[in-house]
Amino acid sequence: MTSQHPTDDLLDHLWVAVIVTDAAGVITTWSRHAEDLYGYTAEEAIGQPLLDLVIVDRDEASAEMARLSAGDRFDGMFRMRNRSGRVFEARCRTVAVPDGRGGTAAYVGASFEPRHRPLTYEEQERLAAAERTADRLVRLQSVSVALLGATEREEVAEVVVTQGVAALGADAGSVSVVRGGDLEILGAVGYDLALLDRFRHFRLDDELPMSYAVRTGESVWLDRSSAGDRFPTLLDTNAGHQSLAAIPLRTEGGVIGCIGLSFEEARAFPEDERLFVETLASQCAQAMERARLYAEARESQEQLTFLAKASSLLASSLDYVAPLRRVAALAVPVVADLCVVHIVDEAGTPRPLVAAHDKGTKADAVLELFARYPLDHDAAAGAVAVARTGRSVFYANITDEILASVARDERHLAMLRDLGLSSGMTVPLVARGRPVGVLSLVNVEGRNCDAQDLALAEELATRAAQAIDNALLYRERSEVARTLQASLLPPRLPDIEGVELGARYLAAGGGSEVGGDFYDAFLTGPGRWVLVIGDVQGKGVHAAAITGLARHTIRSFALVNDDPCDVLSHLNDVLLRADDGSDPRFCTVCIVRVEPHSGGAHLTICSGGHPLPVLLRADGSTTRFGCHGSLLGVLADPELSAVTEELGPGDALVCLTDGITERHEDQRFLEDDLPGLLAPHAGETAAALAERIERLARDFVAGEPRDDMAVLVVRVPA
Repeated sequence: MTSQHPTDDLLDHLWVAVIVTDAAGVITTWSRHAEDLYGYTAEEAIGQPLLDLVIVDRDEASAEMARLSAGDRFDGMFRMRNRSGRVFEARCRTVAVPDGRGGTAAYVGASFEPRHRPLTYEEQERLAAAERTADRLVRLQSVSVALLGATEREEVAEVVVTQGVAALGADAGSVSVVRGGDLEILGAVGYDLALLDRFRHFRLDDELPMSYAVRTGESVWLDRSSAGDRFPTLLDTNAGHQSLAAIPLRTEGGVIGCIGLSFEEARAFPEDERLFVETLASQCAQAMERARLYAEARESQEQLTFLAKASSLLASSLDYVAPLRRVAALAVPVVADLCVVHIVDEAGTPRPLVAAHDKGTKADAVLELFARYPLDHDAAAGAVAVARTGRSVFYANITDEILASVARDERHLAMLRDLGLSSGMTVPLVARGRPVGVLSLVNVEGRNCDAQDLALAEELATRAAQAIDNALLYRERSEVARTLQASLLPPRLPDIEGVELGARYLAAGGGSEVGGDFYDAFLTGPGRWVLVIGDVQGKGVHAAAITGLARHTIRSFALVNDDPCDVLSHLNDVLLRADDGSDPRFCTVCIVRVEPHSGGAHLTICSGGHPLPVLLRADGSTTRFGCHGSLLGVLADPELSAVTEELGPGDALVCLTDGITERHEDQRFLEDDLPGLLAPHAGETAAALAERIERLARDFVAGEPRDDMAVLVVRVPA
């Protein structure tokens, strides 16, 4: 039977209107005979409340439905109205379908209109058939609803043998599925346990009704008198059952199993009864197919979930070792019983990095094995060959001969055997066309891997390789950035007689990019020093170029003229002349000229758009010091003015970049709290103050800084 709806042929044959509603009484199924009887098409009826659409005695019908508990049945007469308005009496049989939780999931009803005139013989037969089958049809629809909730083949078999067999009036029944060349019974009811044990598995080529039905795709209908002629084996196995049927479970892909039915009484299996049984088999086959698709979808979803978790772990850190260790632990036992990740060294040889085993202690044994017997760079097979060729290797069955072929000696072979390997795969970790490692996933005895597992392993390997490559690139880029950043900062602060200097620098993003913040300190003449702190717009190579230009411009000009305003004005001219229109070239800079003397130090300060420094007195009092000037590299004639101040013993001047002053959480900025936070630490050295300010900035907001932070402190010792 290949009808899209397996009950269509059955309903056409039975002269019965079948209607299914949900628990609220809203129509969900409307058969073709319901269309004939009530005049509404399925499109018009589905979604409408049944009581409002066709039932005249709405209150009585509503009360009857309310009285029905899950599994209860009703049989009676109701006045009905068709689409044209004609009112007639209909015989109705309704059952409340359980939802599996003690409630009602749906109502299934069968109805027909009895004739109030002498009936012909043919009409009497048809009415009798309708009377006989209405109840079974309701139960069959109940089975259909129950099958919709079955998501595994075992659940489908359970529904068929517990509800379907009873709906068909059979005394015993079973559901079996094809496994290789055998039939395996998934569920059965009514049979002797010894008989079930004997036939739990039987071959497709056995001379048995169910084997024949699956081989040929044809249903078998037998009474006991003729069964022995076709299937002699049944003579001593079917005691107590006078009739039997075997109906194949057909799908578009072929026959996947069989329903077997046994009856204590002899029966002829009339056409309407065969149609019922065929309908149940069709529903069972569709439910089995849904269960298979559901299992595949669930497995696919589990794989996607696994890959999503693995990707999240791999992206959690740019130090790939820890993420790979967590991914290996995640893969066991979801994908395999053993996971080993090798990283290719500079010579191109895979070296073990991490291992995870379903039995945790064996992971150490695996690493010990590789430590004792390192992979041979010239090996023609295994992980070395996979890394060299970039092609996966799949072992459906790891035999002792395979282990012996790779073992170096008897001890090596014993260690390999001790792992109990049964199947596995080794896939390359390739990024940008070059091997960066090898991933091995291996199973122990009792578990096999297949092509789907290999596809999952290769997808995991692709993501792991990308993570490793990103980490290596990040490490390389960070090293370049740190080297370049170091070249833009003084290697050490100079020793200045009479004052202390302290500085700290912290690049955002872990130093993976060159930052725009910088500081400097250098001698410009006898007893005269210039301190510089600045912030260039942007990051990366462009920022490094501007930083280098600003720093060297300041140094070279200050050796000739160390007036802070003149130095910044000259830098502004240089930035404007260097502007090629492609990228903005501007920055903020604060210059402090320091002239130490016996009582302290004389300061001259000029700011070009930079945050003003904080003056921290020895007594803990604080104040902002200086005048805000114009941003450099924007205006041809910037506003710049100098301010002078004296530092006495214990006084300090704290110069900061906006990565510190603008550190904030919600509407609370560190700049507002900084004076109060610094006051208790007035007696600390310049170096200690610089370190404390960095710590205060780090702790002010959770998480890594989003902007570079630089601090430069000059202090007169107490």
